[in-house]
Amino acid sequence: MKKFIVYIAILVACFLIIFNFNNHKVLTTSSQQSTTIFGRVITNNSFFYSSNNSNAPLFLLQQTYFIKLLSQPDETYFEAEYLGITGYVKKEDIEVVNETPLSPYLNNINFNIVSTSSCNLRSSPSSAQNNVLKTIPSSTASLQYIGKITGNEAQENLGNVWYYCKYTDSQSSSTYGYIYSPLAVNLTGISPNFERTSLKTDFTFNNINQNLNISNNATLALTLIVTLPSLFILYLLFKPSKVKKSTKCDI
Repeated sequence: MKKFIVYIAILVACFLIIFNFNNHKVLTTSSQQSTTIFGRVITNNSFFYSSNNSNAPLFLLQQTYFIKLLSQPDETYFEAEYLGITGYVKKEDIEVVNETPLSPYLNNINFNIVSTSSCNLRSSPSSAQNNVLKTIPSSTASLQYIGKITGNEAQENLGNVWYYCKYTDSQSSSTYGYIYSPLAVNLTGISPNFERTSLKTDFTFNNINQNLNISNNATLALTLIVTLPSLFILYLLFKPSKVKKSTKCDI
């Protein structure tokens, strides 16, 4: 009788572990997809960074526009997404809002390459010899403007402003990089974003999955580890008892 009670207790515990694990996994997945948080750029010197380090700026964000916030890795930065690019922004430059903006980003802002010369798309805002990503033909149209930043003065008296942009070639292959602004013409005009929003003061990021990081294979293995002993216990509970054969006494 004692063995029977022990078997039942172990069996119930195993099924509770499986139920709680699967239930927690479902809740975690749904919480990740529940809310999208946006922040408004409130300064005219807010940089978008490639890492949570002030020494890695990619470009200036356009004031009054928005950025999608993904997480808060530390007390200084938000991890964020802007026009399909993942990076970081300083918290002090952003006002978190309650609403989902209708036009959060600089959409359809384009420029062309001058007709007199081809130019190089570069990995950094400088005219170094080792940072050329692609050479873009003259008169190429509709490069997507993302932001600008100051770099080196590639040509004397022409300034030090570079455009960070997306270039899509004839094979539909896209590359992000910098173009020296004097080689760009017909930049689309940029107007402020006048969408009305309200300040969001209470928010959290659901990053449980990043910490848990349980793959499907690991989930299957854990389920098997718990299930197989349960099946064995069921077998012990319900297997037919052996009946001892009586022996004939010759005395």
